[in-house]
Amino acid sequence: MSEKEGLLPQGAPPSYQQSQGYGPTPGGTPGVPSYAAVGQQGYSTPYGQQQVIVHQPGVYRGHVTEVPDNMGLAILATVLCCWPLGIVAIFRAQEARRALDRGDVPSALMLSAQAKRYSLWAVACGCVLVVVVIVIVVVVVTSNSYYG
Repeated sequence: MSEKEGLLPQGAPPSYQQSQGYGPTPGGTPGVPSYAAVGQQGYSTPYGQQQVIVHQPGVYRGHVTEVPDNMGLAILATVLCCWPLGIVAIFRAQEARRALDRGDVPSALMLSAQAKRYSLWAVACGCVLVVVVIVIVVVVVTSNSYYG
């Protein structure tokens, strides 16, 4: 014992001279070394043994919880463009929401794609209809002798 240790009162905590490292895992198998926490580097124990850190490779497969149902696009296509195709798109978007609520992700993805397809077709039909109306108005106005 050194002089300093002799001066400590009875019941005082021991002096910290050397790190004792991690002990065995509670409930671990005797004779099997325990592993360090993930993200730490290997370290030496007070007994001179090297601890090994094991990282298992793995593949992360994300859990799909969000499926775009394209309801906003379907409503805009119905109101602004071609309402018959837009109504079908709204029904498909609503079915996609219901499929996702019951946990049927593949059906929700398929119905969402159908809703988007019908909405885009409604927008395309609306654009074609606007162009046709403009052409008809121009032809009627230019062919009428009253304006010419």
